[in-house]
Amino acid sequence: MTNVGMLIRQERERRGLSQEQLARILHIDRSTISRIETNTQVATHDLLEEIVEALRSPKLRLEILGGAIPCMYLNNLDYHPLAIQQTAIKELKEAVQELESLNLLNKLRPDDLTEREKDKMLNETMANLQDANACIDLVLMTLSEQYDISLAELEKISKKRMIEKGYMVEAAS
Repeated sequence: MTNVGMLIRQERERRGLSQEQLARILHIDRSTISRIETNTQVATHDLLEEIVEALRSPKLRLEILGGAIPCMYLNNLDYHPLAIQQTAIKELKEAVQELESLNLLNKLRPDDLTEREKDKMLNETMANLQDANACIDLVLMTLSEQYDISLAELEKISKKRMIEKGYMVEAAS
């Protein structure tokens, strides 16, 4: 797990906010922000969610909530592994197709997108990606449960692979 306090400080600074400014947004004391950032105080889950929202930080959201959007429990599906597999494949194909159609050429900042492009990105591209993400989570949970496979072991394997591929660097111990 990442040092959440350090990540909060980095994301606060990235947004150009002082501890005092963030504290005002959250209606708490500046000293509370300081203690959270130095890991001398553990923030409640509710406060962490408020910090994520105030800083509009995908990195914090991923670290604190475990994903861009918390896993949804899809309760109207056949949970047989084959049925879950087929649903995930369908959703992945739709997401890949939508992602391939996304034109990000010369689109570096929010102002570079028209309102129509922003709307399409949210309601089509990102929504399809989230649908696929929910199905992937469900596949992982179903396969893990059905075949007694450790998700903790999978996490270790995945981290090792991401380091080997150069997508992340190993954290210092």
